[in-house]
Amino acid sequence: MEDQVPPFVPPSAGGTPPAGPPVPPPLSPPAGPPVLAPPRGLPLPGDPPGYPLGGPPVGFAAPPARAPHPRRTLGIVSGIVVLSLLLVAGGVWGAVSIVQHLGHATSNFRNAGDGPPVAGAPQSPLARDPLNCAADCFADFIATATVPPPSATRKLGLTDQTDAYGDYASSDAGGEYDSTLDNWTKQQGTPATCFFTYFQSPVAETLGARPRDDVSTIDYTGTYTDSDKVDTLGQSIRMFQNSDQAVAYLAQLAHHVDACDSYRSGTGADRVTTAVTPAPQLERLPASVAAIGWDESWAGGRYYTIDLQRGNLVVRTYLDVEDAAITESRFRDFVSAEAQQLAALRTPGSTS
Repeated sequence: MEDQVPPFVPPSAGGTPPAGPPVPPPLSPPAGPPVLAPPRGLPLPGDPPGYPLGGPPVGFAAPPARAPHPRRTLGIVSGIVVLSLLLVAGGVWGAVSIVQHLGHATSNFRNAGDGPPVAGAPQSPLARDPLNCAADCFADFIATATVPPPSATRKLGLTDQTDAYGDYASSDAGGEYDSTLDNWTKQQGTPATCFFTYFQSPVAETLGARPRDDVSTIDYTGTYTDSDKVDTLGQSIRMFQNSDQAVAYLAQLAHHVDACDSYRSGTGADRVTTAVTPAPQLERLPASVAAIGWDESWAGGRYYTIDLQRGNLVVRTYLDVEDAAITESRFRDFVSAEAQQLAALRTPGSTS
């Protein structure tokens, strides 16, 4: 008996089309080569001629937040424990060595953290002969011109560079505020008037007043440390739209520095009190450069910060020092050289 073929009923009349071979999915276009970020040292598309370095690649993580101040008491207690074990074991010579090391370490901490700050004339947020510009005096590509020469950081004993310009994405005041607020909150910082001390870039916002509609650009240009990773120097820059905004920022920073004399931060046994004093005016400060800074001291070390302003550009330099290797005077000499370097930058359209 022959198979009966059912009559064809079109789908529009409710029929089901006969099953056929499976239809393969449409082919995807062939994948092209991966898009790689330009290597550091090469200009990005749109960079002006002579731009020595490609811009910071987008998407890189922000620099680590400022670490809480260490307490020398923890190191001393650890040393005492080791000393006791050595004495119990009969290691007299080892115990003597530990005692000598502890004496040297506590002496270094005392020299770094307990010495009087450098005295001098009060600082001013206004340059004697400022560089005025209604628009950009400097553009982003000037960033690499603010980086200190390697000989300058090596002279301080900072032989290792851990971060360089281009390692982090550009930021703005709002982003810096958010990360700094998170760190200040975790470290239980108080009082609010000293919140500005936790910014590692040129930002001086009041606690609870996140900046809005800020169009300035912030870049981290380098971090340097010694071979033992004890002392750290870092730099960052902020590019404002014009010189008036940069001057207003420095005046705001000076106001915050004058309003803060000490703060507490840290948790549990690591909670410390840090004294804050305004830094005196730099000697040999160029007439077109203004400087505002402050010094922090606690039982385990010192922390120095100085902001230099010229035109629409602000350069921040900080030093976190936990031994006596780098004195405040040496740090100030380093920043004074940076001020001379900043004053030597030429820009078209200035009125100074």
